[in-house]
Amino acid sequence: MPSEIKWILKIGLWAKTQIEYETEIGKEIATEIVEHEKDRENNRKESRLPLEIDVSKYPVKTNPFISKSVKKEYKTIKEILSWSYANLSMAHKAYDDNVERYTRIHYSIRAKVFNGMLSGNMNPQSLFHDEKSKLNSDKCCVYCGKTRYLQLDHIIPKNKGGKDSGENLVWACRTCNASKNDSDLMVWYNKKESFPPLQVLRNYMKLVIQYCNERGIMDENAETSCDLNLPFAIEYIPLEFPHPKDLIYKYKIVNDE
Repeated sequence: MPSEIKWILKIGLWAKTQIEYETEIGKEIATEIVEHEKDRENNRKESRLPLEIDVSKYPVKTNPFISKSVKKEYKTIKEILSWSYANLSMAHKAYDDNVERYTRIHYSIRAKVFNGMLSGNMNPQSLFHDEKSKLNSDKCCVYCGKTRYLQLDHIIPKNKGGKDSGENLVWACRTCNASKNDSDLMVWYNKKESFPPLQVLRNYMKLVIQYCNERGIMDENAETSCDLNLPFAIEYIPLEFPHPKDLIYKYKIVNDE
């Protein structure tokens, strides 16, 4: 491939990244794209509606190790959490079905859960089910599967508002516990460039949803939610999930000699 083409591709990828992360130059690039598209549309013989891109309303950023192809636009905390939990339900079903890719039935489950949670006709299962699942699991680190030097870890850090109760506690090896420390679960996994086991993520999402419901902040604007001093990072809530073949439900005991 000629070096000129390689440079063009690199510049295009850089511009795309700037737009997605809403940098100042990214907004300028997006604005120029809008104006260019408007000019093209105006010059067409057949009149069509111009391309509209609102650069101020990009979706909340997802972790860099997940596809950034989310095309939906989220304005409230409720919309973000509902969409994420709906994806979790879809992923859970696909994992149980032992398939490599999501199918129509899995997407229909996601749509049903998302619409149900938005309308208030559907809520996540009780945390009791997660407590029962933890009791039936192997006694090992939920983050890596090791069994040595186990400690109790708060899924949502206690000093950030997490409850000091069983529903917020999991087994973690000394290494994982020290590494995670007081970090938000999804921020920590983002740094590790990996995706949490579904069992851990399900527990985390229920705690986050419970926290927001108890404080009546579900309808708050996501862009200004930083003023609420939330115990979790709203911008790291996963809006898309890996393919089923790349998911882990929970860790089992591994050799940690």
